[in-house]
Amino acid sequence: ARKVDLIFWSDAPNVSLVEMKCDNSTNTPTTLPYKNLLSYATSAGKPLVLICGSWSWPPFRAILPAIQRDLFQKYCAFADFLCVYIEEAHATDEWPISSARYNNGQVCSIKQPKTNPERYDVVRKFKENFNVQMPIAFDSPELNNPFEQNYAPWPLRLFVIRNDKID
Repeated sequence: ARKVDLIFWSDAPNVSLVEMKCDNSTNTPTTLPYKNLLSYATSAGKPLVLICGSWSWPPFRAILPAIQRDLFQKYCAFADFLCVYIEEAHATDEWPISSARYNNGQVCSIKQPKTNPERYDVVRKFKENFNVQMPIAFDSPELNNPFEQNYAPWPLRLFVIRNDKID
């Protein structure tokens, strides 16, 4: 990772994420609460599985349905899951690629969000389009993406944390 080396059984960096509390509203909340990563683990000994990616990364879009079906739905009683939405891998204003622009035949055109409300809007639409069932939080562009700085999840990663350690 960029700031720390993630080593098995080392302490998991407890970075702040922006908590998504999606309702049926299309309005962006005026305040977006931060929540520490390790607080998503509900009980000691129960693993916290982090699924990390963004809409503009085609492999993440392709694998997410299987992750939800084959991991989350089958094992959510035994592990806590969190989808961590990170920076766009192929934002149209930074590093566009043609395969990133299509989502089941629909154009996927996403600029890199620079503020929390901008990323909130992208994540809300992503959650709706992909019917994301697991809890979801996102890395804060306003805090310089601390999750990305500590976990280097680009472009797609899965992490397991148990008892506040990288497992």
